[in-house]
Amino acid sequence: MNDPEAMTQPAALAVAVAAPVGGIYDYLAGPALGASRGSLVMVPFGGRHLPGIVMGPALGDVPMAKLRAVETLVKLPPLPEALVLFIERVAAWTMAPLGAVVKMVLSQPAAFGRPPQQKRYYHKMPEAGARLTVSRQKIIDYLAAQTRPQTPDNQGNIPSKIGVTAAAITAACGVSQAVLNGMEDAGLVRVELVSADQPPPALRHNSGHGARSVTLTADQQKAASHLRRAVGNGFRACLLDGVTGSGKTEVYFEAVEAAVAAGQQVLILLPEIALSAAWRARFTARFGVPPVEWHSDISPAQKRKSWRFVLQGRAEVVVGARSALFLPFSRLGLIIVDEEHEHAFKQEDQAIYQARDMAVLRGQLDQVPVVLASATPSLESWV
Repeated sequence: MNDPEAMTQPAALAVAVAAPVGGIYDYLAGPALGASRGSLVMVPFGGRHLPGIVMGPALGDVPMAKLRAVETLVKLPPLPEALVLFIERVAAWTMAPLGAVVKMVLSQPAAFGRPPQQKRYYHKMPEAGARLTVSRQKIIDYLAAQTRPQTPDNQGNIPSKIGVTAAAITAACGVSQAVLNGMEDAGLVRVELVSADQPPPALRHNSGHGARSVTLTADQQKAASHLRRAVGNGFRACLLDGVTGSGKTEVYFEAVEAAVAAGQQVLILLPEIALSAAWRARFTARFGVPPVEWHSDISPAQKRKSWRFVLQGRAEVVVGARSALFLPFSRLGLIIVDEEHEHAFKQEDQAIYQARDMAVLRGQLDQVPVVLASATPSLESWV
């Protein structure tokens, strides 16, 4: 008997390919049969293999017999609908090819694959009468110390809260990797393969009252209260105007804390020249951990990890240059554009855009507040 649901799934899909030419192309669904709008795929394009975004059913302007098939359905969550709309609107606004904007969003195709794997070692109760060398006993004792006291399972293993890396074991116990390998071969330790990409640590927050580095003045408290109330209440563009040194950063940190406490992600755009060690130190002092960074000095490996964590919702706060605006936030709750008047927010090659204006557009589509902070606001922000 035919499956009615399967019969309604389109056999061909419209895909926006990450190439700086053209826009949407039809592909046979292949492994992407049933994929929803926003799903990520890999497709053949000319002689290359490029990432793309499923935009919906095929347009139908090319005969099915002439279509090539989607190669891979990426095992990641689909892009949120608001981001897909943002891509379409940016392309229309800037008159750039849709593929050029898609390429800015899908800038890290290396993030599509399985993350690098790493062995993690766990304590295992040795069998009665097992002969253990001094080095092996050290490792067993060390792994046991890394676990909270718990009742052994049916196999006699003590569950570990977090596995331990080989590097940590060899350093702590003063043994060689060969000793650990021998224990693994002998079944004296439990080993699991886990992702080597560890998510960023959670920010410290306390229901809107974190570790402030300064005491806010009455005016600052009034502005901070206004921004906190804006979080979670749909789109609103707020101008945070204050002379240099007036505490604008501390004020918008209040909104950051409110958004994170509500389980939302935050994007802070800064000109690269303003993304200084001093700013990072202030953020870390306030929230206990540094933010996820996104700019030209970040290594490809770090960008791969960060892009994936942003899409998975595991990166709480991202601070970066204008390109961070195109990251795939899954639960965006607040956008801040600091030094919004800066010329550095203008992109003048590929898709030409003003990041401040596009931040407001993204805020509208995601229905989140946008804070524009400056000591010398631009005319556009005033009006």
